[in-house]
Amino acid sequence: MSIPLTYKHANCYINAYINRLHHYKDKNLKMVIGALGINNWFEYGGKDWTLDDYQRTMFGHISDSHCWLEDDEGNVYDFLFEEYKYWVNIRTKKPMKRSGLIEGVSKEELKADGIEYVPAPLEARKALFFATHKMMKMTHDALASGKAKWMGQMLMINP
Repeated sequence: MSIPLTYKHANCYINAYINRLHHYKDKNLKMVIGALGINNWFEYGGKDWTLDDYQRTMFGHISDSHCWLEDDEGNVYDFLFEEYKYWVNIRTKKPMKRSGLIEGVSKEELKADGIEYVPAPLEARKALFFATHKMMKMTHDALASGKAKWMGQMLMINP
């Protein structure tokens, strides 16, 4: 069963994993883990974070990081949720210039709109991927088999 384009708030790892395998399966996209900054404020991760910084925020499969997709040219595939607008405005006193679906947009174009995607150091990306892989695969498999479905932003296991 193919899973449709999936973007659920607070589920960036699952979104990237599922979308890479299904909706974008013919695009040869790679998952990238790191930081997401908006208007020079980083909601997820930090611009200059090290492996130690990311490890300090890890609790099981949860961490202060972001996961998105990129093509061979480094263009971004992700979704900027409406929920971000509130926090960005409070933290930066500036509105977000962009929200919603991002498909194949260059990092330069995004940065011009105040959106910054910063890959974590390689060792941090590996640690975060291995910490989340089991959860991503289990969620994918449950959705693909019909054993689970999304109810709003929550994953519900079918009885």
